[in-house]
Amino acid sequence: MALAWARGPRQGNVVGRYVGRYTDYQDVIPNTNELGNFWIVDCNFRYEVAQRSMDLFAGTFIAIGASNLLNREPRFSYGFTSYDALIDDIRGTCPAQSRRASSGNTAFPGRRNSSLPW
Repeated sequence: MALAWARGPRQGNVVGRYVGRYTDYQDVIPNTNELGNFWIVDCNFRYEVAQRSMDLFAGTFIAIGASNLLNREPRFSYGFTSYDALIDDIRGTCPAQSRRASSGNTAFPGRRNSSLPW
Protein backbone atom coordinates (compact mmCIF):
# COMPACT_ATOMS: atom_id res chain seq x y z
CA MET A 1 0.00 0.00 0.00
CA ALA A 2 1.37 3.44 -0.89
CA LEU A 3 0.47 7.06 -0.39
CA ALA A 4 2.19 9.74 -2.50
CA TRP A 5 1.81 13.47 -3.00
CA ALA A 6 3.46 16.21 -5.02
CA ARG A 7 3.15 19.96 -4.76
CA GLY A 8 5.42 22.21 -6.76
CA PRO A 9 9.04 21.18 -6.22
CA ARG A 10 8.18 18.89 -3.26
CA GLN A 11 7.32 15.20 -3.50
CA GLY A 12 6.80 12.62 -0.80
CA ASN A 13 5.59 9.08 -0.35
CA VAL A 14 4.96 6.50 2.32
CA VAL A 15 4.95 2.80 1.44
CA GLY A 16 3.65 0.00 3.65
CA ARG A 17 4.52 -3.66 3.01
CA TYR A 18 2.60 -6.39 4.78
CA VAL A 19 4.27 -9.76 5.44
CA GLY A 20 1.69 -12.49 6.03
CA ARG A 21 2.02 -15.22 8.63
CA TYR A 22 4.20 -18.21 7.65
CA THR A 23 5.82 -21.23 9.33
CA ASP A 24 9.50 -20.90 10.24
CA TYR A 25 12.21 -22.86 8.40
CA GLN A 26 12.32 -26.58 9.27
CA ASP A 27 15.81 -27.35 7.82
CA VAL A 28 17.90 -27.02 10.99
CA ILE A 29 15.50 -27.75 13.88
CA PRO A 30 11.92 -28.99 13.47
CA ASN A 31 9.69 -26.40 15.19
CA THR A 32 6.25 -24.80 15.31
CA ASN A 33 7.52 -21.20 15.27
CA GLU A 34 5.40 -18.83 13.17
CA LEU A 35 6.76 -15.63 11.66
CA GLY A 36 5.25 -12.74 9.73
CA ASN A 37 1.96 -10.93 10.31
CA PHE A 38 3.56 -7.45 10.40
CA TRP A 39 3.94 -4.22 8.42
CA ILE A 40 7.16 -2.54 7.27
CA VAL A 41 6.85 1.20 6.55
CA ASP A 42 9.23 3.21 4.33
CA CYS A 43 9.10 6.92 3.47
CA ASN A 44 10.83 9.30 1.05
CA PHE A 45 10.89 13.05 0.48
CA ARG A 46 12.33 14.84 -2.56
CA TYR A 47 12.87 18.53 -3.27
CA GLU A 48 13.67 19.67 -6.82
CA VAL A 49 16.01 22.65 -6.55
CA ALA A 50 15.20 24.14 -9.97
CA GLN A 51 12.25 23.25 -12.20
CA ARG A 52 12.76 25.46 -15.25
CA SER A 53 14.66 23.80 -18.13
CA MET A 54 16.62 27.01 -18.84
CA ASP A 55 17.88 27.27 -15.26
CA LEU A 56 21.56 26.41 -14.60
CA PHE A 57 20.51 23.87 -11.96
CA ALA A 58 17.56 22.34 -13.86
CA GLY A 59 17.04 18.72 -12.82
CA THR A 60 18.98 19.11 -9.56
CA PHE A 61 17.28 17.52 -6.55
CA ILE A 62 17.86 16.53 -2.94
CA ALA A 63 16.13 13.44 -1.52
CA ILE A 64 15.97 11.86 1.93
CA GLY A 65 14.20 8.76 3.13
CA ALA A 66 14.12 5.90 5.57
CA SER A 67 13.48 2.17 5.31
CA ASN A 68 11.76 0.41 8.23
CA LEU A 69 10.61 3.75 9.63
CA LEU A 70 8.93 2.15 12.68
CA ASN A 71 12.18 0.32 13.55
CA ARG A 72 10.60 -3.14 13.62
CA GLU A 73 13.16 -5.64 14.91
CA PRO A 74 13.51 -9.11 13.37
CA ARG A 75 11.80 -11.98 15.18
CA PHE A 76 13.72 -15.09 16.19
CA SER A 77 13.98 -17.81 13.54
CA TYR A 78 15.33 -21.37 13.66
CA GLY A 79 16.95 -20.97 10.23
CA PHE A 80 20.69 -20.67 9.53
CA THR A 81 20.69 -17.17 11.05
CA SER A 82 18.75 -16.17 14.15
CA TYR A 83 16.29 -14.22 11.94
CA ASP A 84 14.77 -14.66 8.47
CA ALA A 85 17.25 -12.73 6.31
CA LEU A 86 14.96 -12.99 3.25
CA ILE A 87 12.26 -10.93 5.00
CA ASP A 88 13.88 -8.97 7.84
CA ASP A 89 16.67 -6.40 7.87
CA ILE A 90 18.85 -6.58 10.97
CA ARG A 91 19.90 -2.91 10.59
CA GLY A 92 16.54 -1.58 11.78
CA THR A 93 15.65 1.90 10.55
CA CYS A 94 18.00 2.81 7.72
CA PRO A 95 18.05 6.49 6.69
CA ALA A 96 19.39 7.39 3.25
CA GLN A 97 20.04 10.49 1.19
CA SER A 98 20.69 11.17 -2.47
CA ARG A 99 21.32 14.12 -4.69
CA ARG A 100 21.75 14.81 -8.38
CA ALA A 101 23.42 17.78 -9.95
CA SER A 102 22.41 19.07 -13.36
CA SER A 103 24.70 18.57 -16.34
CA GLY A 104 25.72 22.22 -16.07
CA ASN A 105 27.01 21.84 -12.51
CA THR A 106 30.81 21.57 -12.37
CA ALA A 107 31.04 21.24 -8.58
CA PHE A 108 31.01 17.43 -8.84
CA PRO A 109 32.53 16.52 -12.22
CA GLY A 110 31.85 12.94 -13.23
CA ARG A 111 29.28 12.43 -10.45
CA ARG A 112 25.67 12.74 -11.55
CA ASN A 113 23.97 10.44 -9.00
CA SER A 114 24.79 9.43 -5.46
CA SER A 115 22.91 7.32 -2.92
CA LEU A 116 24.57 6.63 0.39
CA PRO A 117 23.02 4.73 3.32
CA TRP A 118 24.04 6.21 6.69
